[in-house]
Amino acid sequence: FWFTATFEKQPAPELQPTHTTQDIRGKKVLIVDDNETSRLVFKKQLTAWEIKTEPAPDAETALQKLLTASEQDAAFDIAIVDMAMPGENGETLGKKIKANPKISNTLLIMMTSLGKRGDARRLEEIGFAAYLTKPVKQSQLYECIATACGHQSNEAVEKIITRHSLAENRRSIIILVAEDNVVNQKLILKLLEKLGHRTEIADNGLSVIEALESARYDLVLMDCQMPEMNGYEATRMIRSPISKIENRDIPIIALTANAMQGDRDECLNSGMDDYLSKPIKSQAIADMIDKWVLAPEKNKRDGGTGFDNSDLLKSFDGDEELLAEIINIYMEDVPKQLTALKKGLENRDAEEVHLRGHTIKGASANVGAIIMRKVASEIEAAGKAGDLAKAAGFIDQIEAEFQELKIGLE
Repeated sequence: FWFTATFEKQPAPELQPTHTTQDIRGKKVLIVDDNETSRLVFKKQLTAWEIKTEPAPDAETALQKLLTASEQDAAFDIAIVDMAMPGENGETLGKKIKANPKISNTLLIMMTSLGKRGDARRLEEIGFAAYLTKPVKQSQLYECIATACGHQSNEAVEKIITRHSLAENRRSIIILVAEDNVVNQKLILKLLEKLGHRTEIADNGLSVIEALESARYDLVLMDCQMPEMNGYEATRMIRSPISKIENRDIPIIALTANAMQGDRDECLNSGMDDYLSKPIKSQAIADMIDKWVLAPEKNKRDGGTGFDNSDLLKSFDGDEELLAEIINIYMEDVPKQLTALKKGLENRDAEEVHLRGHTIKGASANVGAIIMRKVASEIEAAGKAGDLAKAAGFIDQIEAEFQELKIGLE
């Protein structure tokens, strides 16, 4: 049967209010924690974001450093404070800081391993800007600091920032799900719906290409095995320099039932950015979206080094010595590959350019050098297409990225 129904056009829905964030480069942060390892971890993360840091192992030292810096007209912008410390705890320290007019403008972020009901409200009354439970993800810490600074600069009346408020305020994104299995489609759609994101379905690789040519998406979840055109072929077409797709750099995450190293390599070599093993878990999808879309650009490039070590050590079974050895080999080999690449361009040898681009791409993927891998992938594709002018256009970029990566890894 059929019918016709006429409806009046409805007013556009009101956009959900989003949190205000601010660039945090150049901020000065005091890290107050009795655990030396925790201080070093925070220092490494903050330094990568071009934040100046100083450590304090206890409340007394922290208070003295804050006062001294204020007197020298070099006040700290933020103090990240651990809750449980010997002597005075973080809460008591916070009260003293807010009670002293010389340092009361310091933004306070509380970190705790043992959060209890009512903590957030009590800390908010003291004057803490944020309250996070450990372990804190790198992207979560960045977002917390940026949000706290944004609130302060806008003099906004805001509630204390928590991991829950950060999650609620993240923007909704549009995800293209390439999956032919209806059960998997339903599962992934429900998981993404709970995370607050919009989704559209494509049940084969050809449909993916058509969708990306006609609309913009933030992310593609790509099943590897689909009818008509599989995920590997679709990804190669998306990344191709002759593709009609506007955003050829869109993050593509493989969905695969296989979790072997060879399968992971095939995903990355086809041009995918990352992969998820089936069955898909809600937290795994959330982490992947956070990593490739929601996290600030500095997270994607790990502080500008172009190095992503999030899963790297796991792939080496926790063998740090082997990982260090492989990275050293990589750093020694890439200059040789770049020399051969430039020689191939001089000789107008497209096959050599394609080979060297492919070699650098594969090696970069194995050590987590994500920016190097992407640029090498462009060179590989240009060489394969015989477009030597385009390949040559990436030489300065890949050499600059390698020098930046070298500094970061050293």
